[in-house]
Amino acid sequence: MSSEQNVTAFLRQKRDYFHIILTYQNDDDSITKLSFSTSLKVRGNKKKAEMLMQKIRVEFVIPRTDEQLEMEKKRMKLIIKKFLAESDTLEEVTPLTESNKEAQKIIKVQKPKGLLKDMLFSSYLVYWLEYVEKYTIDPNTYSTYRMNIVSKIAPYFENKVSTLSNLTITDIQEYYTQCIDGYKIGKKEYKPIKPATVKRRHANIRKALQYAVDINLIPKNPADSVELPKIEKYVSSIYTKEEIDKLFDIVRGTKLEVPVTLAAFYGLRREEAIGLRWDAINFEKKESPSITQSRSS
Repeated sequence: MSSEQNVTAFLRQKRDYFHIILTYQNDDDSITKLSFSTSLKVRGNKKKAEMLMQKIRVEFVIPRTDEQLEMEKKRMKLIIKKFLAESDTLEEVTPLTESNKEAQKIIKVQKPKGLLKDMLFSSYLVYWLEYVEKYTIDPNTYSTYRMNIVSKIAPYFENKVSTLSNLTITDIQEYYTQCIDGYKIGKKEYKPIKPATVKRRHANIRKALQYAVDINLIPKNPADSVELPKIEKYVSSIYTKEEIDKLFDIVRGTKLEVPVTLAAFYGLRREEAIGLRWDAINFEKKESPSITQSRSS
């Protein structure tokens, strides 16, 4: 999701070249200023520089961590590079719909300029997400993919300096093992995650690598042969009447009272209770209104 309303941008001339200056406000009300070189000389390129500046301002997503900031800088530089190449820019790739199957075929078979087999696997993942997968999935799915790839997967492989062509089954297998056990990159600690979460990350990695196979960047998909950790069958625990009554007493009068009550009476998950819409409630049953809420796996 774009954060353009919270980001300001202007052009600055440095040594005969245009630079884009981005400014945004952090959660703690502090101001961060970033500078990106456009590689465009001042003379004769003002209009093009202004177009590029607007593109960067619209695409920039305000980061919440230092790690996200570094990934966002790399993404902006990639967008600038693609803009200057005057091909495969974000405007030239149209979102896919049922009536746009030809565009989907083009994306799947053409190798975008700028993709190299010897590029860092972490950079390839971000490129694939922003220039290919983003236009084949809905916004909510994209947000989930982006959180996984930018914040979790890419930093690990970037630290390992793994390239796309040299990535092995063992490299991926070791990553999954590290995810289960927990690991550190510098001072940043990544806590252990469950096998089900590893499986979701595996889906991202495998799909990204399959695209590289489809456009002949690599001969085969190393993720196909990776052994996934066993997912233990989930056994739910149910609150007793006494426990439910105690929970109601604790949340009564707080902002949690409504979502907890909805979850208890209607079996809603946390995100469903928080995201409940008025049109999902059938008020015709005054004594016991029913709720129709769609779930996604």
